[in-house]
Amino acid sequence: MSNNFRVISPIPTVSYFLLPYKRNQDRVRIYNDYLGTIYTACVIDGWHNSELLPGNKEGQQVTELVLNTFPQMFLKSSIKNYSGKAQFIADLLNKEILERFSKHVACVGTFVFKYSDKKIIATIGTITTLVLQNDAWIKPKEIKDNKLDWKTNESGSATFFGRGELKGNKKYSNRVDTVVCSSSSPVLIFTDGADDVLDYKKLPLLLQEDAISKSGVFMKNLQQKILRHQDMQRDDITALLAL
Repeated sequence: MSNNFRVISPIPTVSYFLLPYKRNQDRVRIYNDYLGTIYTACVIDGWHNSELLPGNKEGQQVTELVLNTFPQMFLKSSIKNYSGKAQFIADLLNKEILERFSKHVACVGTFVFKYSDKKIIATIGTITTLVLQNDAWIKPKEIKDNKLDWKTNESGSATFFGRGELKGNKKYSNRVDTVVCSSSSPVLIFTDGADDVLDYKKLPLLLQEDAISKSGVFMKNLQQKILRHQDMQRDDITALLAL
């Protein structure tokens, strides 16, 4: 894989980079000034069983379906409770996914909805989602530990969209975790591939002062940190910083 990748900054307060591995099924979508939000940022990690479905098509298609559907449905819903709204939308969307991809296709993801007075984070699966609090990157308590040992389980995640072949198995669900934090709290998101190359407890900090101008430097340093361990990469890696 080439090292000639760059930090992408579609808007000043969101930057991200993608490091595809073999399948290139991670996707990012940034909606600026969207349906009442200052921005909406989405990170999706797609998957399909390559032994039964060769190629990349289904894993990429399911990510596009979620990117195009979940944010819009969430923001247009009249349900007041954020957790209830996220789960209601997830249930509807999961039904649509299973109608289109009955088995062996799935995705996980995190959505950040920024308003002037808050950020709402909705996440499903094993996407690592961290918030900067008291000079430390922490996983909010509302986000459950969804990771399973993929060597001894049919899925490495307890929650996801799709995978009709596991429907009815109580170990798995399409449960969504929802967090509400300060509008000014930076959010840092990684897809699963980063687990192999990063120690999240040793992540560099982002100084709150002048954070926008320093965010590019922060992300480039993060890229270099990942590249130093690139030989350990086994999956697509996406990192996104939302200020």
